[in-house]
Amino acid sequence: MPSNERVTEGEILSAIRNHGIGDVNQVDAVILETDGSFSVIKDLKDASALQDVQNYHPIV
Repeated sequence: MPSNERVTEGEILSAIRNHGIGDVNQVDAVILETDGSFSVIKDLKDASALQDVQNYHPIV
C-alpha cells in the first residue's frame, strides 16, 4: 500500500539533527521550504520570519 506522506518522519528527524538539535522537544516547528530544504524553528515566540508560510497562524 503506497503512503500518502510526502515527507517522512525520518527526514524531519534528520533535519532536526542537521541543525545540531538532539531533542525534538526543543523544536517548535519544521518548515519545508520551496527549495526542498528544511528550516528548524526552536522558538515560535518571535516568529516574524514565518509571515509568508502558508497556513501559519501565530499563537496569541
